[in-house]
Amino acid sequence: MGRMELTRADVLAYRARVHDLEKRVPSPADCGSLAAGIRDSPPGRTARMALAARLGTTAASGMPGLADGGELAYAYTLRGAMHVHRAADLPVLAGAIAPRGPGDVTEDSFGPLTPDIPAPEAVERVADAMREVMGDGVARTKGELSGAVTARVDGRQAWTRPGILDRIRDVPGARAVRFLPPHDPLTELADRELLVADPAARREVWRATVNPGVLLVRGEIAGTVRLKVCSDKITVTVRTFGRLDPATQAAGEKEARRLAGLLGRSGSDTWYEPP
Repeated sequence: MGRMELTRADVLAYRARVHDLEKRVPSPADCGSLAAGIRDSPPGRTARMALAARLGTTAASGMPGLADGGELAYAYTLRGAMHVHRAADLPVLAGAIAPRGPGDVTEDSFGPLTPDIPAPEAVERVADAMREVMGDGVARTKGELSGAVTARVDGRQAWTRPGILDRIRDVPGARAVRFLPPHDPLTELADRELLVADPAARREVWRATVNPGVLLVRGEIAGTVRLKVCSDKITVTVRTFGRLDPATQAAGEKEARRLAGLLGRSGSDTWYEPP
């Protein structure tokens, strides 16, 4: 297949859409970002904010308890870190990440999962899912699986899976405004230069110590976010990377009020700090 020319805006708009950051979904079962789990660090804070950005109000209102028997569950999974997963996914995850021997990982770092599915079967299920994603069932090496089609994004070579190039090119432009927490699935992607073009801004988003959250504006990371939760309200402080028009600021304030309600707080303050 020949190369296709894409713009950075094309890719960012597509990512915002597949990460459910353009249109909120009605339930965790519909949330694509939960396929690999959403990291919760510090525990009890960041996953709620990530899900609030993706789930409709009814579904998001049930997040704080993550009650037994609910659709969501906490577990120590990828890289030994706490994640929120769909409860129905835990048996397969447990088998896929189970230690292969006593020296692989300590019990404390592995967490509470019990591999109800034997590891070989779980790994095979994951492999089947990956082959299904590739669409044709053909066995591939790791590099081939990572990307079987080349494209150029603003002059830079990039890789993607077959069958989605047209979807990337045809997706409508991003429009939504969202607050995302540290370790959000969107900012955990490896290609940071594509996500944030300016080197100085990248250093603000991905720090050597504690990462902030981010403000997403029409697919672009437009600033960093600090969230303070008090007894009766939340305070969202945004350090912007450029000028925000009044409509964008108003949309951010609306998001803050929604987040406050989902966290059981009665009000919110939103502060925008210029670059």
